[in-house]
Amino acid sequence: MSKNPHGSPAVSTDRYATALLTEDSGNTLTYGAVYEVESDLITAKYTPKMNNAGMYASGIEVESYVVKAGGTLDLNVVGLSATEEKEYFGAKLLPDANNLLVENKDDYVPDRMVIYSTTRSNGKKNLYKFPKAKFTSQGEEATTSDDSGVKYNGTALQANYKALINSGDIMFQIKDVDPDTISGAALIDAWFGSALGGIVLSGTGGADANAPVVTATAGANQVALSWTAITNATKYSVKQYDDGVCTILDAAVTGTTYTDTGLTAGKTYTYLVQAYVDGVWSSASPANRVSATPTEE
Repeated sequence: MSKNPHGSPAVSTDRYATALLTEDSGNTLTYGAVYEVESDLITAKYTPKMNNAGMYASGIEVESYVVKAGGTLDLNVVGLSATEEKEYFGAKLLPDANNLLVENKDDYVPDRMVIYSTTRSNGKKNLYKFPKAKFTSQGEEATTSDDSGVKYNGTALQANYKALINSGDIMFQIKDVDPDTISGAALIDAWFGSALGGIVLSGTGGADANAPVVTATAGANQVALSWTAITNATKYSVKQYDDGVCTILDAAVTGTTYTDTGLTAGKTYTYLVQAYVDGVWSSASPANRVSATPTEE
């Protein structure tokens, strides 16, 4: 499950939506309604941005490391209207017959949640959310191609995405969702149903009696998780964290174990398990995360 630090190739999305971020104060996170863009084709490519840093002792660098610091999200949208561009760029749209779009020095460009899905070769879906993205226009319309090579003219957009204030999360993803199952279809509906649908933020909540106590045991290219059973829990959610990227491995585990396989030996993986009790997920505080480093086979 190693990740490509240079980003992903551009892929065609099958659904795409955004929601306006109205408050990210550290204590409150609020979004407006999800607006899904109807388009013939949208391509997306995300590229994480890395920052090099060092730890010093007595003025001497003793350790260097790389951290993720958000990144860029490149999109090509076919048929983006002037009204939609106004929402993206904070521009003004004059109520005249020409739908005149006016950019001004006082424009305020808002942050938005970006939500999209792609289809894998096996027919399953990958789901993505970028919780805090700010868009800039890329000028003239650009040409893009779908997976079969058909060319389209579309509007080129680029967003800078960054971490939420409270949690530090910069991206959420779920891979291999089967849309032909009841649970998979419900998850996709929730993902696009609201800005925070299908995810539970990290960094929220303190001590919680319903938070499972998790043990992570490293093995050959895998990590085995086990946790305490929580009274009245109907399911558990298992998440993996990697420098602000939250990958939801399974949000409907009914037992108290989960094994994450196909991992890179020598790399440390971090996990969080939450319990779903009486319609509420347990705390997602970073204090409840556990880590383990797989070995070679």
